[in-house]
Amino acid sequence: MPPVAEPDPRDRAGESETILLVEGDDALRTVVVGMLERYGFSVLSAGNGAEALALFAHHATDVDVLLTGIVLPDFGGPELVEQLAARWIEPPVIYMSGYLAPEVERRVTLSPRVRLLRKPFTFDTLVRAVREALER
Repeated sequence: MPPVAEPDPRDRAGESETILLVEGDDALRTVVVGMLERYGFSVLSAGNGAEALALFAHHATDVDVLLTGIVLPDFGGPELVEQLAARWIEPPVIYMSGYLAPEVERRVTLSPRVRLLRKPFTFDTLVRAVREALER
């Protein structure tokens, strides 16, 4: 009997779930929005924590996953998560990090609802991380 292949995450990627993306780099944010929308996700996009808080205030019940950098232009992703948790129900979180410095990654506590996605990442890695966050 041939081995069973792992399902392609794109086969069941977006089912109209909403991702709140917070990324300070405009070019990367545009690429990630395109990646997520290509696979059927709705995306709310913010360039910093303050924009993310404003978007979340208007769309809190719509957000299924928070995809954020650890380091943002105004304050960090962990601080954003703390502020969201203090005001609203906390969605699953995926932190994106291009930093290898342990002191940066120590700012986040990983759990089944909080994951780390290392930059650079592929389409498949991103979609798989989002699907796994949604299934937890």
